[in-house]
Amino acid sequence: MACSHPHHRIGWSFVELMIVICILVALLAIGFVVWGMLRSRAAISSTHTLVSSVATQLTTYSTKIWTWQEA
Repeated sequence: MACSHPHHRIGWSFVELMIVICILVALLAIGFVVWGMLRSRAAISSTHTLVSSVATQLTTYSTKIWTWQEA
């Protein structure tokens, strides 16, 4: 009596593995580009915040009315 189940292969073929690897490499490349853009934007934002803080401090310092008390 012949086996009624068709032959099932185990594992993936070389072409299927190469396609999966190519897709993963493409996704990683996109991820690295996005990561670089996010880091650049974060650095710009951080620098902007620091410069704004220094500007505020200089304005406060220059407009402060100084009163000296003799000791």
